[in-house]
Amino acid sequence: MLARLANPSEQDYVHITRNAWEREEDAALIKLVERHGTSWALISRELNKQISGNRTDLQCRRRWVNQLDPTI
Repeated sequence: MLARLANPSEQDYVHITRNAWEREEDAALIKLVERHGTSWALISRELNKQISGNRTDLQCRRRWVNQLDPTI
C-alpha cells in the first residue's frame, strides 16, 4: 500500500509496512513517546530511521493507543 508522507513538504509516496510489530519496534516506540510525547509524525520519522522501516504516524498512534500505552 502506498501513502503520502506526513510531512507536507515531502511530495513522495512511501510503501507502508503492514507486517506485525517486532519487539524492537515496540521498545523504540515506547522510548520515542517518552521523549517526544504524542507528536506522531515526528515519532514516525524517528522510528523509521532507527529501525529502517516505513511505519506511518497513524500506525504508531494506533500501536500506542491500543497496545502499548501503560494507562490501558
